[in-house]
Amino acid sequence: LLIPLCFVCWPLITIFVNCYNCFKYENSKGVQRTNLGEKLQASGETSSRAKLLEVCLEASFQPLLQWYLLFPVAMKNIMKYLEQEAVDYTSDELLAYISLASSIFGLAWAFTAHKATYKRGAIDVAVAPLGRAVLFISNLLLVISRMNILILFMYYFGPGEFYPGVVFLFGHFCLMVLLHNCFSNEANYFTIIFFI
Repeated sequence: LLIPLCFVCWPLITIFVNCYNCFKYENSKGVQRTNLGEKLQASGETSSRAKLLEVCLEASFQPLLQWYLLFPVAMKNIMKYLEQEAVDYTSDELLAYISLASSIFGLAWAFTAHKATYKRGAIDVAVAPLGRAVLFISNLLLVISRMNILILFMYYFGPGEFYPGVVFLFGHFCLMVLLHNCFSNEANYFTIIFFI
């Protein structure tokens, strides 16, 4: 019971650990401050990783399902536009496209924030806004291209067959977690919870 609870609360726990380490760092001096700086960076990276995991698990299926449902309508509208016919959108379609776009932008921003954490402030918005913008655009294009590939793969099973694609995605997720934990340099992946 404790392990599933820790897994569910991991992002929240890492935020508190990071805040605690930040408080200790800001109130220290000398050699202790240097040592706590490394600890603060490590807890910040772990907190960022926890947020990214949360975003990938919670926020990635909504735009995937939205784009799966909107894809045939979008293709029909693109064909109408290419044939120079009038394309009319209903308010429901426009709201769905706005919701899809905001979900994709949110995913891209989460990946950008995660990568910026590892740069130790070098591509902070206040320090290098152009670098941050380039990284965001790169992540945005990455998210869009992967979503399109996944949707085309899911339509391979036929229209309305979303389930086999989700099963494949879950298997892919489990395999990538296993490979990451086997071959990553981060041997103590989950021990940051007890970092205090």
